[in-house]
Amino acid sequence: MRTRKPKKKGNAPAFQFYVGDFMTGTITMSLSEVGGYIRLLGHQWASGSVPGDDVSALARAMVCDRSEAETIWPKIRDKFRCKKDGLWRNSRLEKERQKQDTFRKLQSQKGKKGGRPKAAALPGLKPEQSPDKALLSSPSGVRTDPPVAPQGGRHRRSRRASKHLPSVTQSDIDAVNQQLVYAQRRDVLMAQGLTREQARDQIDREREAVPAAKPQLQKVGG
Repeated sequence: MRTRKPKKKGNAPAFQFYVGDFMTGTITMSLSEVGGYIRLLGHQWASGSVPGDDVSALARAMVCDRSEAETIWPKIRDKFRCKKDGLWRNSRLEKERQKQDTFRKLQSQKGKKGGRPKAAALPGLKPEQSPDKALLSSPSGVRTDPPVAPQGGRHRRSRRASKHLPSVTQSDIDAVNQQLVYAQRRDVLMAQGLTREQARDQIDREREAVPAAKPQLQKVGG
């Protein structure tokens, strides 16, 4: 049974790809050289380094045959450096790795300092009770909700307020409908390229040409 290579602990699944820098740095490369270069960057990010002058390992990393690797590697070799440990790496990519590691550590430290308070940290809070519920149920809590009217009847205050509401007549409803019809027709005409004044004149002409439609197109607003 084939065993999978264990994942490197803490290795981020992605890195920042700066398109402008990449396009400038690979402008003299051929298509196959760019493909080999990006595959080696991915190999370095996942495993920590590239095989360097091991042509057979390079061919496996770039997913090409040995002859292609022998042609491609000399053209992109300057993008990598042999470090003190004898391993080849792209320096820019390792800087991105360090930036990500630093960022994750800072976020982890912030997370340890913040977060929701534990139940035991609040005085008088039962272990099974959340902080929000405690504030709502506590007489000294800050959060309060307005009283809810009983299900079986109406609130007295709303009943008194309803006596002062003005009644709506059919003429009021007709006036609103006329406004809507006029505004909709005006918007259609303006969408066709007419100005507001031109649309208003066009509606007047339509109203005069079709007397039956006059109540619907009556101009009641600007």
